Amino acid sequence: MNNLILHIPHSSKHIPCSYVHEYTDKEELEETILKLTDIYTDELFDADSSCCTKIVFPFSRVFCDVERFNDEREEMLKYGQGVIYTHGINGRKFRAPSDHSVSDIIQNYYEKHKSKVREKIRELEDVILIDCHSFPDDMNKYAPPNLINYGKLPDICIGYNQGDYVSQNLSRFIADYLNELGYKTAFNYPFSGSYQIDNVTSVMIEINKRLYLNEDHLSKRSDFYKTKALLNGLMKQIEKYETTNCLHRKR
Repeated sequence: MNNLILHIPHSSKHIPCSYVHEYTDKEELEETILKLTDIYTDELFDADSSCCTKIVFPFSRVFCDVERFNDEREEMLKYGQGVIYTHGINGRKFRAPSDHSVSDIIQNYYEKHKSKVREKIRELEDVILIDCHSFPDDMNKYAPPNLINYGKLPDICIGYNQGDYVSQNLSRFIADYLNELGYKTAFNYPFSGSYQIDNVTSVMIEINKRLYLNEDHLSKRSDFYKTKALLNGLMKQIEKYETTNCLHRKR
């Protein structure tokens, strides 16, 4: 049964050539891409295609963040990091998009990506969406100033949306499975929630970068393929859980 969607929105570092000129501070751009990209998550989350469908956004979140809200609900707007980032990791303004550019990006990248996800949801039966991410082990170096002071971080963060009890129960199952294998997990920490679209059951899985990256945040550790195998096994367990518990989701 192929009913798992692996949604991978932040793995790319690519910015379309026709938009590069908008970035006025190239140093801030490069550092922001380095620190905010969930690099290699498109490789890590690469489970057996018989149970999973991957949807990867092929452009950098710094160009267009398809998981941000495109309205006043988006908390990161105050930091210049809504759907279209105007400020970088250090709080410096590094981009000046025109009104026409903003409109084009929303229509041809943001909304087009959402339509692609919705099309796949309609195509599959009883969908579970796994929101695939990673995070740095020292969050205090990467979070916007004064956002939060992070303490010791887990190996894996599991996020679910408040009030969604189906996702909450699935999250507990995922945590139990990972804990038995010796991994430390946390719910909704350091990030909370999961990608929301059409009331589909959605759980976020964030991997601490220390599990698969060296300190340069660019090169793979020798444990990279161990982590990849862990996630492959986890997806198979989620599929079994869904079948056993006959999860019912709104469509």
